[in-house]
This record gives sequence, C-alpha cells and structure tokens, in this order.
Amino acid sequence: MGRSFLEGILNAGVLTKAEVLLFGNSKNAGLRQEGYNVAHSEREVLQKSKLVLLAFKPLQFAAVLEKLRGIDRENPDLIVISMAAGIKMDTIRKQLGDVRYARIMPNTPVVINRGMITIAIDQSGKKITPAESRELFQLLEILGTVVEIDETEMDTAIPLHGSMPAYLYSFARAFINNALKHGLDEEKAKTLVTEAIIGSACMLKNSNRPIDQLIADVCSKGGTTLAGLEVLQNNGFEGIIDAACDACIRRSKELSNFFVPLQKFIK
Repeated sequence: MGRSFLEGILNAGVLTKAEVLLFGNSKNAGLRQEGYNVAHSEREVLQKSKLVLLAFKPLQFAAVLEKLRGIDRENPDLIVISMAAGIKMDTIRKQLGDVRYARIMPNTPVVINRGMITIAIDQSGKKITPAESRELFQLLEILGTVVEIDETEMDTAIPLHGSMPAYLYSFARAFINNALKHGLDEEKAKTLVTEAIIGSACMLKNSNRPIDQLIADVCSKGGTTLAGLEVLQNNGFEGIIDAACDACIRRSKELSNFFVPLQKFIK
C-alpha cells in the first residue's frame, strides 16, 4: 500500500524521487537502484523530515516504533502519518512522544489517482495547525477522494474502501470466469464487466434514487436479471457480504490488541 501511495504522488508530479527520503529494510538496495534517496535507518527518516508516512505492516509496528522511541526530542515539529490497520495514534504517541499525528487508510487505486482515503487527525496532543491540515488534505486529494472521520470509525470504514478493491476484483472475476465458461472472449468479458461496474458506481454516487429503486429499475418481472438476483438472495449473498465485513473489522481490532503483548518481547 505504501508503494501505491508513493507512486500515485510521483505520477501526479507533486514530488520527484530526489525529494523523497525512504527506508524500506530489505528493499533498500532496490529503492536506490530506482533513484530514491535511501536513509540508513528508520530514525534518520524521522530526524530529517517534516512529514513522515509510516507504511509498515501492522505486525511490524511494535519493532519499528521501538527504534523510534522519543523522536519528539530530536524533531519536535514532525508530523507523523500512520497507514496501518488497527494501530491507534495513542499507541504511536506512547513510543514517539509529543509530535503531531494523523492516521489514514487509502486503497490501491491511489496509484492511478482514483483512490479513496479516510483520515483521522489527532486532537489529544500537540495539534496539526489549520494551515498544515489544508496542505495535508491538498496532498491527499491528488490521490483521490478524501473523507475525514473520527479514529473510532476507522475499523468500520476499512471494508468499505481499504479492502473493497480486493472484494470487488473477486466479484468481477467470478462474472468473467462465467463468461469464459460460456465461450465469450476474455477481453470482451472484461470490458463488459468493468464498464458496467464503473457506470453502475457512477449511478449509485450521483443518482438521488434509493438503492432499492436502482435495483428495481434493472429488474423486470420474469426477466433475466431477476432470475439471477433470486439466486443471490436464496444463497445468502447479502449475509455473506455482512459476514465478510464483520471479519475485516474484527481483524482490525485484533491487530490493535496484538500490539500490547508484543511490546513485552521487545527490549
């Protein structure tokens, strides 16, 4: 996800590789070959930067934050943006100290500047100024649509946008595979499915009609759409989606709880 975020920023021409300082552990050699400035450690990135994106996987956060403990004494003007499911800003503050924090959750379409990004800005410690907040929103809006939410809503929002691309790709793949089974060319099937999804999403976003009415508009009594829709309903389609979202939210909360016991093993 961090890679998609960075590529979206670079593709938009907001920054050049020379203006970015990275540290990616085992990926450092490859990053240097690609022309990026690569730091010697995670701590060096935070020491030399005004705005830092922490894009580590949730299970790596405890080890990384331990290396960054007390960074506020070295760079008190730092703004830290976290991008990990389940890792709360208060958890990061306890390690890094009194700097400014925000938490985001983007999805992979940020790489083509069509992403969906939620952001929660910390209100409990040293605060991001209104001017800094505007600059941050302007940066994120280059990558797509930005919605500010409370941090308590982060877990609930993840399946709606952060995980949604994977769910939607799986949905599209099932339709394409069915078309292949019936002999339709793959490229034609992909075009039909993707354009129908794009158009339907635009209708859902821009129409004033309720979702139930939009569904009814496609269905005629005894018709083809209704025949397929009844199969979905009879096999618990909406219940499966509900269970998938619940599992996604539950895992995000589990990752938050996982951080505490993990600290006991880090010296």
